[in-house]
Amino acid sequence: MELKELISNHEAIKFSFELLSKYKQREYCEFITAAIRDSTKKSCMEKVIPMLLQGMGLNDKYR
Repeated sequence: MELKELISNHEAIKFSFELLSKYKQREYCEFITAAIRDSTKKSCMEKVIPMLLQGMGLNDKYR
């Protein structure tokens, strides 16, 4: 839900997210929802914003 709110509030992030493959979109969703505490979810969201804007998948830097 948090990722959906982030995407709906920022056009550039929404555009970048939609360009990703479904697999990469799912990676981001699972990464955010795996965090249990709200503070952890917030830090995860802050971490993924620059990666989304660059059009990178969550694990692209390791491939």
